[in-house]
Amino acid sequence: RPSAAKITSASSAGPVPPRGAPSTVAPFSLAACGANIELSADGYVATRARGCRQAGIVGSAPLDPQPGGRYFEVTVDEAVAGWVGGLGIGVTATSPELVARVPDKAWRIPRTFMVGYSGCAFLDGAEHRLAWNPDGLTAGARVGLLVSEGDGDLVVFVDGKVAVRVEAGLAGERVLYPVVDVFAATLVVSLRR
Repeated sequence: RPSAAKITSASSAGPVPPRGAPSTVAPFSLAACGANIELSADGYVATRARGCRQAGIVGSAPLDPQPGGRYFEVTVDEAVAGWVGGLGIGVTATSPELVARVPDKAWRIPRTFMVGYSGCAFLDGAEHRLAWNPDGLTAGARVGLLVSEGDGDLVVFVDGKVAVRVEAGLAGERVLYPVVDVFAATLVVSLRR
């Protein structure tokens, strides 16, 4: 567990989202789906049906390594103005089969590393403040998460540009599943295939 996270803002030089043919990302897991989430038949669209919590969801398969690291992306299909906080995005080393019940916020799943919410990073339960707050994301925004190759940092992209980079120490983690929390201002997301 990192004791302190190094966080850099969008103005810092950083990586770019992987280009070319992205690896295939498996759909969300119905088994590791929050009580307030409704999944599309194909498992790629998650809608928060009520409330603002219990809307976390884990991918059904680990992310494949690709040049630059492991990457996945969601599109915000619907957002609600006036809410404080928004999308949480990250990865977990916990298999969806081991998630008996998704907690009220997805960052509470053991061995989970997430960025967003109300301007926070949660690294295996440890909270760190961020300058980036996703409550301003609007419909059509593309939000990507890269676990960088080599150092295992979390890099969040919004519409292809670095929003924040967090030193997460995930270099040694071989199996990481995508995690999204459809929280507060974010209402519907679709996972890029």
